[in-house]
Amino acid sequence: MKIQFILSLLLFSSVQAGANYLTDTLFWSGTIDIYENFYIDEQTTLVIDPGTIITAHNRSKIRSNGNVFANGLFDNKIIFTAADTVGLYDTAAPYGGWNGFHLLNNPNGEAVFNNCVFEYGKANVPGSWHTWQYGTDTISANRGGVMRAVNYGSIEIDSCSFLFNFARTRGGGLYCDNLSHITISNCLFQNNKTLAFGGAVYSNDNDSVYITNNVFIHNSAFSSYNNPEFPFIHYNGDGSA
Repeated sequence: MKIQFILSLLLFSSVQAGANYLTDTLFWSGTIDIYENFYIDEQTTLVIDPGTIITAHNRSKIRSNGNVFANGLFDNKIIFTAADTVGLYDTAAPYGGWNGFHLLNNPNGEAVFNNCVFEYGKANVPGSWHTWQYGTDTISANRGGVMRAVNYGSIEIDSCSFLFNFARTRGGGLYCDNLSHITISNCLFQNNKTLAFGGAVYSNDNDSVYITNNVFIHNSAFSSYNNPEFPFIHYNGDGSA
């Protein structure tokens, strides 16, 4: 196991992170390498400095039940990426890409992402369903190519890029379900892909949804409910979009 724990309130760079992290505030700065799934509890706030590069190895993921504040700058963005991208779009392969950023199970949680790049995420369980089963697939690991937010509070995403991400079902770039509020503004969604529903974004049963002034380029979903000509965003549920 490759892991380093450090005390809260310290900046760090070139670290190898893994397993669980339990503290009040966790600061990331510089170069962050994640070799195992990284879990952050509900009492922890993750703060990421401008220019930080987070690289996931071994298809690892970041899962937070707490708050996240990732505020990059226009000329000094925060980058979430994968060490290995071979096989990213291969649905028969578990490898390729990383398992993304997950915001889960905290109705009071708050996440803010400004000037971030999310790339090479992959949500895929090989062999988990066949063509005729996509509409009833319930496997969460197939949803949200690089970001999945479920049963969470408020999320604000501004001036971010979602690039080259893949989900087997629902949300090639982003999947959000049962959120109090989500705002997506001034973002670029490019070359994201899913086999069913929402090539770029999938939104379901959220209280309020605001998607404004975004650019969508070359996103694809091979199946959709009612609008096959508009596969970029799938919306289903309460709220406004």
